Order: sequence, then C-alpha cells, then structure tokens
Amino acid sequence: MKEYYPKNAQRMRAKYRKYYIKNRERVRASSREKFRKLSYKLKERARLHRYTAKRKARRLLRSAIDQGQIKRPSKCSRCGRRGPVHGHHADYSKPLSVEWLCTLCHGEIHRKDNDA
Repeated sequence: MKEYYPKNAQRMRAKYRKYYIKNRERVRASSREKFRKLSYKLKERARLHRYTAKRKARRLLRSAIDQGQIKRPSKCSRCGRRGPVHGHHADYSKPLSVEWLCTLCHGEIHRKDNDA
C-alpha cells in the first residue's frame, strides 16, 4: 500500500471522491459518529484530570482492602444499618482515613456537601 498510493494518488483520490458523492449521507453520518466519540473521549479525559486526587485515594483504599490492610465493616458507622457500606473520604489527601457509610447516609452527606 505504501508504494501503491504515491504512484496512483490521483486515481485513488478520484475513486474516494466518486464514493463520497455516491454515499454522501453515509459518509457524513460516519463522520458525525466519529466526532461524537472523539468529543466524548476528550470530555472523559478532561474529567479524569480534574479528579486526580479523588481517583488516587479510591485506588489506594481499594488496594489496601484487597491486600487485607483495611477490613471493610459490615455495618454503617453512622446509623448502624447492616449491609453494603461505602468508604467516604472527608479528605482525599488521607486516602486510608474513611468513614464507612451505608448508601443512605453516604448520599445524605453528599447532598449536604452540594447544598453548602
């Protein structure tokens, strides 16, 4: 292909142009889809850079739990409800210092944070 295209560049461009004219809507739809995916990726990359400390704290906590350094309790530290608990970071600079909360209490804390 590397040798073919330079020798036949004009013919290839004519072939691509002919295809474009014949399939204009299909090509445009494909371009829109590629752009949509690209813009999503760029937004996602920007979001990841914005929350670097948060991601690092979560990763360190998950690693500590997997290695057995920290044990996930079976009940909420606030209301005492049994069931799955989430580790809530009050300060991301202290990744292993978490408050273990049930879904309801965790949501309550975040709603208060957003209101303030």
